[in-house]
Formats: sequence, structure tokens, C-alpha cells
Amino acid sequence: MGSLTKRRIPPVLGKCTHCEQKFEMGSIYHSVLRQEGESWKREDVCSRCFKPPEDQIFWKGLFKKREGKAPTNLLDEFLETEEPIWSSFLAEVLLRKGYLKKRGRHFFEIISTGEVVEIDPTPLSLEELPHLHERLRTL
Repeated sequence: MGSLTKRRIPPVLGKCTHCEQKFEMGSIYHSVLRQEGESWKREDVCSRCFKPPEDQIFWKGLFKKREGKAPTNLLDEFLETEEPIWSSFLAEVLLRKGYLKKRGRHFFEIISTGEVVEIDPTPLSLEELPHLHERLRTL
């Protein structure tokens, strides 16, 4: 079974990290994740300052007002457990339902908050299906 990585990358802060221009509602920004040792650093830049980096994870977003977390609260709960299968499974469900966007191989952006979480994929075995079914019924 894979391992769960509980890394959180903060949401877009509302200004370009290069020129410090504030993002207007509806404006396009670019996010770049840079690995620094064991952690990740997020940089959000305006279209004018953006230059596609080599060997880095990056994406384009639309700046908008962020509201409550809704169904992604459950993801927070699963990220706190040491059972990676729950976070991996729920991330896939929330991705398909439109609550998350994939931002690299193991990175997911929570649409409602702009926060990015890293979740290593964990395959689900047939033996775990009954336990998963029971856990979902109790939610």
C-alpha cells in the first residue's frame, strides 16, 4: 500500500510574487510549485511575469473569491488519519465531482479554497471494499 503525504500548500494569496500586482477578480494567474528540500514552495505570478519553468509543476488559474470548504471537509478529516486509502479514494471522488482540480501527478487543488494538497495514490484492493463500504455508510 502507498504512503500518505500530508503536505498542504497554501492558496493563492491575491498578488503576484514577482511584481506584487494585486490579482483582480476574474484575472488569470499562474501557480508554480518548486521543491525545496522536503517541502514545496508555491509562487503565484501574473500573466505578464510568468515564464514556463523547466522541470517544475505549474498551472493556470482564474482568480475568484473563495468560499467555504463544503464536501472537502471530509478530505481534511481523512488527511488527518494514517489510512492513505481514504484520502486517495476520496480525492478521486471529489475530483470527478468537480470539487478538486488535479495540479500535477500527486497534487490536488481544493476549488473552494485554492489550497493545494499532496496525496500519493493508493490502490484499493478487493479485501478493502467491505471496510470501505461500511465506512462510507457511517459518514
